[in-house]
Amino acid sequence: MTNTELPPAASRRELLDRCDLALSSAFAPPDGDTQRRLLSIWENVLEIRGLGVDDDFFDIDGRSLSAVTLFTEIEHVFGKAPPVSILLNCPTIRKLATRLEELPTPAHDSLLMSVRPQGRLAPLFFPHAAWGNVLFVRRLLPFLHPDRPVFAIQARGLREGETPHRNFASMAADYVSQIQTFQPKGPYYLAGNCAGALIAFEMAQRLRALGEEVRAVVMVDPENNPHAVPWLHWRNPDAWHMGPWKFVVRLAWAVRHRFRRMYQRFTIGLPVRSITVITGPERERREAIHSGVKAAVLAFRPRPYDGKLTIVCCANRLKSLSNPITGWPSLSRQVEFVEAGGSHDDVFDAALPEVGATIERVIGHSDRETVLGEHPA
Repeated sequence: MTNTELPPAASRRELLDRCDLALSSAFAPPDGDTQRRLLSIWENVLEIRGLGVDDDFFDIDGRSLSAVTLFTEIEHVFGKAPPVSILLNCPTIRKLATRLEELPTPAHDSLLMSVRPQGRLAPLFFPHAAWGNVLFVRRLLPFLHPDRPVFAIQARGLREGETPHRNFASMAADYVSQIQTFQPKGPYYLAGNCAGALIAFEMAQRLRALGEEVRAVVMVDPENNPHAVPWLHWRNPDAWHMGPWKFVVRLAWAVRHRFRRMYQRFTIGLPVRSITVITGPERERREAIHSGVKAAVLAFRPRPYDGKLTIVCCANRLKSLSNPITGWPSLSRQVEFVEAGGSHDDVFDAALPEVGATIERVIGHSDRETVLGEHPA
């Protein structure tokens, strides 16, 4: 399954000083043991000397991989850690230290993470992808209207004691109830990437079944691996004669994918990357969430949708996703396709401005005449 939440590790860079970075915050020294220990972890993981406790993680680095490594080390040192997505609310050492000190207090049940909590426009809700975290959503903010609230939905299972979902129907029911605690009535605006695009689609189905208005669903490079070839789901993938055919399709996909990666490495210098090893409870929770999302994808049988879908996808996926017989047009009569980048990686890197601009265009067009009151933090 494609993993945009946990990208492979890049090569280690040379140690930097804080003065080498263009940070907006003034330097602030640590105050107390928790802040000092966190500061040591941040400097070691991010390979930067002289950080302050008010420096913002997303101004310093902002990569999901660095965040995962940070929280793995935090769990080793402190014996406990909140979900990685807490960085959306606590991006500095000072705020994170306060949250760590509050951990013994039972946490509330909310899965909503306020990426940008305030604004007069209707909010955008963005569910997690395969590994359960939602830090990617923050990278979209520069391309969305500054007056639009944005909320991410993290996965069940990131907190200790939670059981991850294993099908999209239960995810949709859970996440819809979560967003309705914040916004009881529509219109609703949803977006998601990879497997999260399928979750957003099922959330839209549930909201409409509840009689609510869903004005926009933006699916960013929807899951399209060998286990999710569209027609294998939308016809009858469980029929006995489909077994050999699914094997052939998956094998052909794997060979094509491997050949494409080798070609890119030799022709355009795509680096060979290694995988970062995550250990302990953090790894177990993430693997359980990923296993649940994978099971959900395998069991996915999407129903026709009578609303509009906007699918932003890379060139590699456009042909299969837009096939009128086996792709998304077979489920909805109102599907707009927007090509962004040549590969799945491009969608979340070089083509990110186009992705964000498309999301805002679609939402802004639907929401032009609707201005809501200020939303609480």
